[in-house]
Amino acid sequence: MHFLSKKNVQEFTLHVRLGNHLPHHLFAFRQLRYLELQDCLFHPPHGFKGFKKLISLDLLHVTFVSSIFTNIISKSPLLERLRLCSCTNFDTLEIDAGNLKFFEFIEETKSIFFKNAPMLEKVTLFFIGQRLLTDTSPFCSNLTKFFHYMPSLLELNLCGSIVEDPVAVEDIV
Repeated sequence: MHFLSKKNVQEFTLHVRLGNHLPHHLFAFRQLRYLELQDCLFHPPHGFKGFKKLISLDLLHVTFVSSIFTNIISKSPLLERLRLCSCTNFDTLEIDAGNLKFFEFIEETKSIFFKNAPMLEKVTLFFIGQRLLTDTSPFCSNLTKFFHYMPSLLELNLCGSIVEDPVAVEDIV
């Protein structure tokens, strides 16, 4: 990894044994555009300034503190594609990614907030074990606010949950 950190690596996939920390050299990849991480603990070194050229980020079974996640996303200004699958349980997931076009989330959460996602075109949400379209669901607690920050949305996929109130579906359309 140390050798690679001195090269202009633009695409990197790393599958680590579950529970192991990422090698610290990964955070020195300055030209990184595509990153996929699986089965690891994500804890960047103090003072890490983000992946400035990152376009695509796939996190599969990655453990991290939600504040670290929010910080990394906001420090990746070119990020267009974000996929989170079975990562750390989030109480609240906040997305602040002005260039994001694709977002896929397969996880449990109490709340999703798109703080800044004006370019977002495609969203796939798979809420594991949660009822969807109820007053307390992470998706439906405030539909107007949910869609307000995604003016470019073209496709919304809601998966894996029970629709509690079929009338609520009519309100979306």
